[in-house]
Amino acid sequence: MEDIEQDPSLARSMIMRHIPNLPAEIEDLIQLPTYHAPRLPNDEFVRQIMDWTASVTKQTYAFGTESFLNRRFIEDL
Repeated sequence: MEDIEQDPSLARSMIMRHIPNLPAEIEDLIQLPTYHAPRLPNDEFVRQIMDWTASVTKQTYAFGTESFLNRRFIEDL
């Protein structure tokens, strides 16, 4: 991700390489999205989803936000 931010042509060249039927002249015209570092929603957002789910399903769920997300997979990125 940082490499693409530094040099967007890296992403464009990969797109051109992996979609071979694109005309070469469009490479510099390709609009790239804004890339973000991997992240997970915060506990408050997850709690809102859990509360909404409970209100829609009319059920009580006996688990916390930590049961939904394992944050370890992005800690070392």
